[in-house]
Amino acid sequence: MDDHSSSSTNRRWWNRLWKITPSTACALCKCSWESVGHAIFRCERAKSVWNKLHFNVYIPNIGNIKGFDIYSHLAAAHNDTDLELITCLMWCIWSERNKEIHGSSGVSTAKTRPKWHPPDAGCFKLNVDAACNNAGAVIGFGALIRDHYGNVLAGLLKPFQGCFSPKEMEAVTLFHSVQWALHHQLPINIIETDDLVVV
Repeated sequence: MDDHSSSSTNRRWWNRLWKITPSTACALCKCSWESVGHAIFRCERAKSVWNKLHFNVYIPNIGNIKGFDIYSHLAAAHNDTDLELITCLMWCIWSERNKEIHGSSGVSTAKTRPKWHPPDAGCFKLNVDAACNNAGAVIGFGALIRDHYGNVLAGLLKPFQGCFSPKEMEAVTLFHSVQWALHHQLPINIIETDDLVVV
């Protein structure tokens, strides 16, 4: 009797599963057909990030364009420095979106307000940061030199193979960023990182 009941329940479960039709609406805003373009540029959360950063990322018919074509359009419309920043933002938006969709809580855009403060007039600030992908044993670090208006003078993005502690990552990032700035004779008056122990 139990075997029959179990197989009957199993059969009903599979029948229900086969009738499930996945939604084509955006998993977050439920307002639009989900596409790469919508997820990274047109979803309400993504739009709030782009609006706060004042990047012009207008691409006609973005919902119908594949990822490579979107990136090609951006590469043609922006200089290398802006393209590096746009690429990082695209990755962050995608990553936060996936965290929220797959059960982890994403960061609200209110919490992502930049805490950057400009240097004094005539001065330049070097900001550095690092991130780690433990699964692939890859560290990525970035550095920006900006003036007192917030304009980017120069930027650096670089991957590293290996696993390091957070303090070691920040130290390696700081070392290579300063070395890069000195090599290119870029002016630095202030260095800012999020790890006070390293500094």
